[in-house]
Amino acid sequence: MLTAAIEQFLHEQWQSRIDSKFLYRGMSARDLVDPLDPETDPFSPIRPPLLTLIERLYLLLDAGFEFTVHEDHSGYDFSLRDILNWTAGDLANPGLDFTSSHEGACGYGRNFQGSQLRQNFKYITEHLPERQNDPHVRQLWTNEDWQTVGTVHRWVANESIEHQQIVLWVRRSHPAFESEREDGILRGSCDFFRQRTIAILEQRHLPYTIEAITTVLPPADYQFDVRMKHPLPLADIERIEIRE
Repeated sequence: MLTAAIEQFLHEQWQSRIDSKFLYRGMSARDLVDPLDPETDPFSPIRPPLLTLIERLYLLLDAGFEFTVHEDHSGYDFSLRDILNWTAGDLANPGLDFTSSHEGACGYGRNFQGSQLRQNFKYITEHLPERQNDPHVRQLWTNEDWQTVGTVHRWVANESIEHQQIVLWVRRSHPAFESEREDGILRGSCDFFRQRTIAILEQRHLPYTIEAITTVLPPADYQFDVRMKHPLPLADIERIEIRE
């Protein structure tokens, strides 16, 4: 049983660190539908050839092929294997990614057409043909594989006139962020925050005290990501920020 003082402390922490704070999502305005539903698959038209391409690229990498994916807006480079792992994981785990970092959301929104997947596979399908004389490609790649590359490229590289970079602002306290499968406690209703905090105290065999709670709460400057698993009505979005 929690004392009144601890209940008050938890409520104050929820108000200051969750209800008055936001999670952000960078995206394209063309993907703004009501509601935003994590179960909606924006890649359904391209999913079969995309999965085939991922499988074939893994085959190349396993044979010793090396390929680096460059991200224009950030200047960062990533290994192809990391990109494939991230993409395969995202395709198998539906959800909409939000972040506590406004700067991070703005950066994500600068991806081609507001999509990390489009950005990555536009680069891959544009630059892979430059490597057609690589011994691994010549040995393993078939005409059918090049057709798959072309199919994926035409879809991911398509530019919509409806595209506009935007950033969504949603309160961290929105129930759409309440998922037991996601790590972190700085989200959801006050009751959700309370339950998650108590669960961590019990897992660590800590007492129900303000001092103990303070030790399990992340630092004030803690940055984190959340994969939203529930539909979000557009009316519940606090702000839609239009970016240039």
